[in-house]
Amino acid sequence: MKDGQETIMKKPLKSLASIRHAIKGSLCVLVLAAASSSAAEKPTSCGDLESRIYRITGRGLACEKAKEVAQAYDQMLRDKSSFPSTSDPMKVQGFSCRTQSRGYESFGVRCTKGSKVITFDWGV
Repeated sequence: MKDGQETIMKKPLKSLASIRHAIKGSLCVLVLAAASSSAAEKPTSCGDLESRIYRITGRGLACEKAKEVAQAYDQMLRDKSSFPSTSDPMKVQGFSCRTQSRGYESFGVRCTKGSKVITFDWGV
């Protein structure tokens, strides 16, 4: 009888270990799925601002924030009375903004902060 009791007592422990292992595995799958879905998130079209800023998109943040950063970028250029630099990134509200020339007085801007991305066209 003692051997029978020992067997019964061991099975639930193995069973609990298996359940814990299955739960840990499931949690890992959920975390990886969440990470890959946010990385694959498509940008949201946020429209234009009244002047010089067009085709704003945001990924990983609200359009209001994307527009706010784009407006702050433009205001920094107005304050300096300058055009965007294609060599040095500009820091705007914690975002690092890089610029590429797209033609005469026309630039593409990409601002990043971690997984958050804002893009827009800037032009006179």
